[in-house]
Amino acid sequence: MSQLDCNTARGKGYIECQMSCLKALEKATGVTMVMTPEDEAAGVDALAVRANRVVAVLEVKSREMDLAQLNRFGSYLITFEKLLKIKTVSASLCVPGFVVVSLLKEEKPTVLMWKVCDERGNLVASLEARVSQTQATSNGGQADRYNAYLSVKEAEVVV
Repeated sequence: MSQLDCNTARGKGYIECQMSCLKALEKATGVTMVMTPEDEAAGVDALAVRANRVVAVLEVKSREMDLAQLNRFGSYLITFEKLLKIKTVSASLCVPGFVVVSLLKEEKPTVLMWKVCDERGNLVASLEARVSQTQATSNGGQADRYNAYLSVKEAEVVV
């Protein structure tokens, strides 16, 4: 088995949050969510399927914050490398790509979604990109990375 963070106790907790998030999305949208292998570094976390056809690709994140905190930041941070992976998978499957974030400090489940690319893999989200220092992984550490900041104003509250 690989040494990905998802294989740690903390990482497994976040995987459970992802699964809960995807179930809430299924209920809210009427699509079936199919997860990619959780113990490998797949390009995206899930595929959305309707009537036996893939209709979207999703990168799913869980964050220890509430909506008020996210609004104060004004944007959601994601590595630019992850956006490039979503873009590639979207283009190869001819479906749009989304970043989905579950806010874990809300009283009731709250899930936000950003459309980040169209079915040709063109980035469509308004974003700012720059190198910044962030937590390296869900297990800690620090890393300087090229990050994208997705505007909170473009997020759709799905659940």
